[in-house]
Amino acid sequence: MKPFIVGLAGGIASGKSAVARLLHAAGAVVLNADTLAHDALRAPDVRDRVVAAFGTGVLAPDGEVDRSRLAAKVFGNPERLGQLESMIHPKVFEAIDRAIGNLGSENGKRAILVIDAPLLFETGLDGLADAVIFVEAPIELREARAAKTRGWAPGEVARRETHQISPEEKRERATWVIENKGTLEELEDRVREILARIG
Repeated sequence: MKPFIVGLAGGIASGKSAVARLLHAAGAVVLNADTLAHDALRAPDVRDRVVAAFGTGVLAPDGEVDRSRLAAKVFGNPERLGQLESMIHPKVFEAIDRAIGNLGSENGKRAILVIDAPLLFETGLDGLADAVIFVEAPIELREARAAKTRGWAPGEVARRETHQISPEEKRERATWVIENKGTLEELEDRVREILARIG
């Protein structure tokens, strides 16, 4: 039996990772798209294509791709970003397909596979999902969280999100929306509610 696939998206510092942890704790298999993308960069064929496109300056001393150097080359440049994504995304989709193929049912219960992706909609990964959860919180709260946990300057969250689909559109395209502006207990209750609907 094919697993029930949940796409998980959220605004920056919305608490998406906390929701992913709660889903995992409840028995879901969680795939982190960022981790899969990092794994893709370590594949020799992808590494070689990245170096051919962006130069040896993106390599760390150990010969691996330095993600921060690579990010500096593509950030704010849609054409270069698209070029990089065309190298990485096929590997990410392949890894997700493998995970889907490896999951069946356990004790007669359908497995739940969560695709945790900051750019779920932008990359088209939402097309693989049976349902999408979007985690949101007020921008002021997210800016405060990012300042505390990431050391970001005021306004950095809003600046970075100008390069993404708007939170309003993501909300409209989601199956379920989790507003994460309260306690962890409230967040747990909302996650349990959604899992009950999946069954």
